Amino acid sequence: MREHNYDLVGDVYGQEIKLVFKNLKGATAAGVEGKPIKLFKNFLTIFMPIIVLLCHKVLTSEHWPRFWKTSLFIPLFKRGNTKAHENYCLIALVPALSKVLEKILDTRLSYWTNKNNIIHEEQGGSRTGCGSTNSVIILKALIDKYGKRKTCQYLGFLDLHKALISVNRD
Repeated sequence: MREHNYDLVGDVYGQEIKLVFKNLKGATAAGVEGKPIKLFKNFLTIFMPIIVLLCHKVLTSEHWPRFWKTSLFIPLFKRGNTKAHENYCLIALVPALSKVLEKILDTRLSYWTNKNNIIHEEQGGSRTGCGSTNSVIILKALIDKYGKRKTCQYLGFLDLHKALISVNRD
């Protein structure tokens, strides 16, 4: 990201949009508008000025277009008993351009929080380069270090994934 893009809601640049499309899977499902990401990706040079203008308009007006807020939720069966709700994963089909601007804002927000030390370095999840492998290595080092002291050690794990998936949203 360029130096002048520290502003969370500053101008949207073509390079940001190119990066989003580069990182999106080509086979990403079409959103509720029926336009697959692949269409925009293949004709990006044609669509680029329009996408930049739309993203800029959304950010400067501080108003997310009503249609961009529309999602289609589809339960996908994973495995096991088809009557058990925990065996389904809910996906949302979001309008393609909404997804692009969301990814731009997510990238900017991640960059901004890292630059301004908003998230503690101990936070492992939702941070680029800080996955569970890093946490396991740190945990092993702490066990080795403090285990020699023959004191009680307490360890707790909190898995929010299952809790969030099983929330009844009705």
